[in-house]
Amino acid sequence: MNKSIFRDWKTWGCFIPVFLSLLFGVYLIVLTLKDSHTWLFASLDTFFFSQMSNNFGDFVSGTIGILFTLTATFFLFVTMAEQRKQTYEARLDNARSRYESTYFNMLAMLDDVIKSVDANLKESKPNQIESINAYYRLIKEMYTTSKTANAEMLELLQELSINDSCSIRIQRLREGTASIFEQIVKEIDCNVSYFYRYIYNAIMYIEEIDVINEAKKKQYLNILKAQLSDEALALLMYDAISKFAQNKEGFNKFQDVLDRLNFFEDIQESVLLERCHYKFYPKTHFRFLNTNELKKVKR
Repeated sequence: MNKSIFRDWKTWGCFIPVFLSLLFGVYLIVLTLKDSHTWLFASLDTFFFSQMSNNFGDFVSGTIGILFTLTATFFLFVTMAEQRKQTYEARLDNARSRYESTYFNMLAMLDDVIKSVDANLKESKPNQIESINAYYRLIKEMYTTSKTANAEMLELLQELSINDSCSIRIQRLREGTASIFEQIVKEIDCNVSYFYRYIYNAIMYIEEIDVINEAKKKQYLNILKAQLSDEALALLMYDAISKFAQNKEGFNKFQDVLDRLNFFEDIQESVLLERCHYKFYPKTHFRFLNTNELKKVKR
């Protein structure tokens, strides 16, 4: 039996009848050795003595037998409780095993998904992009060109360099950046949307499972992130703020999930389209942030 069960009140309750039986036995012995008139509860002593003198065997077996029967009943109850606990833990272990098997199969398939994306990009015309990393680098180049021709975007970036905590400017910059990203993706016209969907489903699979604790979820998310390059993370980061990732109600819920999970905390500063774009994820503790910037991260 598990040692932890002895910390349960139900188990200790089993020893109460045993203790009472021993105490009662000691009391009987004392009664036979001392004059009953010296006891405070004389009427009780008289009852005990009359019972012992007339039906000693029945009295002892009836009284102590009941106590031991009660003890056995308590032990049976605790045994059943422990069996239920073990059955529940066994089912939980089976659920964890099924979950882990499914999740690691998804990770194994992720490599095939990335290879498929790379193959599609190579076949795209007229760009013939070599890989998903090259795809993002092309987006970054085109973003720089588009930004230079966008006076409003340049003004927002300048304003944020002076006041980097203005939520309205951050929101406007996020919307402007998302708009440019959407235009570039449409212009390149390469089908990589299934890559985003695959990552989304993998993350939500971790998020929605209830048979593992938060530390284990964090570990599994780190394993997933380790399979992605900085460029792939950046693509996911900008796609999540765009209209491509909006739900039926028109909200970027996946962006909130990624932000809450600190999914982009390890991304390199140099890979972002703009350094200040980390503000699109106000709860994420990006590792490239300095001390003052980290103080402004929402808890």
